Amino acid sequence: MEIIEVKKSTIEHLESQFRLESINDLINVAQCFEDCLQRHLGELLVNGIGRWVKGASYNIGYDRVEVEGATYLFRLGESTKEIGIMDVALVQIQPKLSLRQHKQMTVKLPGHGTFKKATICFPKQQSIDFELVSLITTTVFESGYSWFESKVTEVIRMSSNMLGQSLYNNLYPLIPDDKLRNSIWFGAGCKDACFFVIDSEPSKSALHILSKRRPLATNPYLLLSELLGANMSVDKTFASLAVKAGKCCDFDLSNAKYKEEMPLMAQAEMEVLGPKSISIFPITKQKSSYLVAVFPTPYKKDLLQILKTRRSELESIFLRSHSKLPKIINAIRSISNTPSIYGKTGEFVGGVLKSIISP
Repeated sequence: MEIIEVKKSTIEHLESQFRLESINDLINVAQCFEDCLQRHLGELLVNGIGRWVKGASYNIGYDRVEVEGATYLFRLGESTKEIGIMDVALVQIQPKLSLRQHKQMTVKLPGHGTFKKATICFPKQQSIDFELVSLITTTVFESGYSWFESKVTEVIRMSSNMLGQSLYNNLYPLIPDDKLRNSIWFGAGCKDACFFVIDSEPSKSALHILSKRRPLATNPYLLLSELLGANMSVDKTFASLAVKAGKCCDFDLSNAKYKEEMPLMAQAEMEVLGPKSISIFPITKQKSSYLVAVFPTPYKKDLLQILKTRRSELESIFLRSHSKLPKIINAIRSISNTPSIYGKTGEFVGGVLKSIISP
């Protein structure tokens, strides 16, 4: 099996299953594309085993292989032993073999995803090329993660608007420090909705942060999509309180009213802006709409004066785009047409290695 064919088939498989045209598409696909990758990997390996192992037959079931009278269960999915690890296992279940009679190795999975490593486990008595299995496994996930990251970048570019580009471009030249520059976000409210103003640079920075600091076994793409697609009721936001106060205010993210209703978005916000206190600086309020700047409170000393200096220019940019706010909100609210054909766990996947191998 040529590795270039594995990469090509993985991308073709994903392209045939998913269409990504909006932030909501990202949210939907981020929840299930790794299940899709696992299923594709499973198909490649089961078919491969049928060719690699003499006398192997997999006609008795999609995830079962027979070799010379013995029955093997092929399973892959999240490990029951360690978070962020995927199990790839061919386990003899009839007659049953002990763990000591299986060979194991762990490989790193490149890219930004839920899984950082894969544990490969095969019976010692079968002459299966571990290096080939590990190469196929890493290729599928590296190709899949790379494909999705490129789609995320493309959707963010399409979702970005002149408001976001103008606001961030106006402010960035005054903030030479990358860490400070990437920590600031603009938020806008219009009537009953509040959302983050999207642009490529802060979005890419957020993905980088989420990939490093995210909670274990949480897909960073899903967290980013939830953050970018957040569409909160104004009365539940800290921004509305800062606008009402008319001054820069500090807030504890753990007290967010939307935390239970939007847990993933709140989690992403704490990772990107938190983890504890954020500061919100009201830039302008126009009848039923407003613009604010949001940043971690520890950077308040460095950023507040810059924001005050640019306040009138940022307000002018917002006013020029004021009439387009309903369209921006509708774009965020757009309903996805992408079917969720894979659930949290497919019928084929599942982290059950611990339960089917006796110690």
